[in-house]
Amino acid sequence: IYNGQEAGLDKKIQFFEKDPIAWKAHPHGALIRNWITFRDAHPALDNAPWGGRMVQVKNSDNPKVFSFVRAKAGDAVLVVQN
Repeated sequence: IYNGQEAGLDKKIQFFEKDPIAWKAHPHGALIRNWITFRDAHPALDNAPWGGRMVQVKNSDNPKVFSFVRAKAGDAVLVVQN
């Protein structure tokens, strides 16, 4: 998730410069806001070095499925992607 993506921003924001975001409706805006809420609710997903280290989880179809867990302070998130 990049800065402004949840706002339907269609340009790259300049780092270290004041770059206002013009908020507008976006078809995936609600989904992205839900991802942000989920991330913020789980300390394991904090940015390094504060979050949990990514540990790959072997599965029955490693070439097609990537899975890992991040855990920290009693919080764990399992991610499975294909």
